[in-house]
Amino acid sequence: MNRKLYMEFLDISVNTFYLWKKQKRPIINFLSKYFDDSEIEEFLTTGKLEKLELIKNIQCEDLKNAATFKNLTISI
Repeated sequence: MNRKLYMEFLDISVNTFYLWKKQKRPIINFLSKYFDDSEIEEFLTTGKLEKLELIKNIQCEDLKNAATFKNLTISI
């Protein structure tokens, strides 16, 4: 977790970052669980995430069907 990226992404100060982290604010947990530093940096640079752009028009049911077709299971 690169705190500078998080601070820039959330537009917060270093003090706020550490306070939110200590308080276990959901946004900090969400970002650290589902995004790595390179993805946050990509979003800050381009305003989007390529991997999400690729699937933004696909319905959840379509993803489930595709995963099932390949013998995978996805829980949504």
